[in-house]
Amino acid sequence: MTLLTALTGLRTNNPKGLGATLTEEQSIAVLKEHEAGPKTADLAHKHGISEATIYNWKAKFGGMDVSEAKRLGPWRRRTGS
Repeated sequence: MTLLTALTGLRTNNPKGLGATLTEEQSIAVLKEHEAGPKTADLAHKHGISEATIYNWKAKFGGMDVSEAKRLGPWRRRTGS
C-alpha cells in the first residue's frame, strides 16, 4: 500500500490518471514518497500520473509540508497562481 493510498483510499494505478483530481495534500504525499528515492518514472506509473505532473508538483509544492500548502491554498485561489 502506498502512502497516497493510505491517505485517500484511492487505487492509484488508474489508467486515466489522477494528476488533476488529487488535492494539494495528496500531491505533497507523492512528493514525499519521491524524496524517499524511487525513480520518477516508477513513481508516476505507480500512481497513474505523468512524470511531468510530478515535476510540476515539485515546482509548485517542493519543500512544503501539508500545513504550509493549506495555509497557501486560499492565497493561490485568490491570485490564480
